[in-house]
Amino acid sequence: MDRAHRLGQTKQVTVYRLICQGTIEERILQRAKEKSEIQRVVISGGNFKPDTLKPKEVVSLLLDDDELEKKLRQRQEEKRLQEETSKVKERKRKREKYAEKVKTLITAFISEQNGLTVYV
Repeated sequence: MDRAHRLGQTKQVTVYRLICQGTIEERILQRAKEKSEIQRVVISGGNFKPDTLKPKEVVSLLLDDDELEKKLRQRQEEKRLQEETSKVKERKRKREKYAEKVKTLITAFISEQNGLTVYV
């Protein structure tokens, strides 16, 4: 927190950052933390634990917000299409199952009308 106090200040200064959840300030703070972590890793010469930063987090630091948003939209569209396709397949399966039941019932009804006994 540079410039948080006057030049020549001799007493300890405590800085409080009030950040609301879901705001741009939250994203800025998150990015700053991630960049500090990368800087620490680079300065330490690569001696870091693999769980410090996930690959997606590193990629998000390298890409700008527009590219991330574009990829997010693309993934959402792919997911939506996949869900839609699975719903269509499920409806088709249900229709076929229903048609088979109707066919069986009609066959039983016609057989009964003709005096034949059909076990369904």
